[in-house]
Amino acid sequence: MEASFFRSVPLGPELGTIVWPNGADAGPDVLYGAISGRSPEGDVCLSGPA
Repeated sequence: MEASFFRSVPLGPELGTIVWPNGADAGPDVLYGAISGRSPEGDVCLSGPA
């Protein structure tokens, strides 16, 4: 994706978190797990054995 797209995503006034135009609501822990295959705590592997 283009950097300009990410610059256009606003922050919600209630919590100061990103508000995606399509209404997606994924917390940082979900995004971290999707990218790394691990939980943020590092003690649970989400994608099977390492």
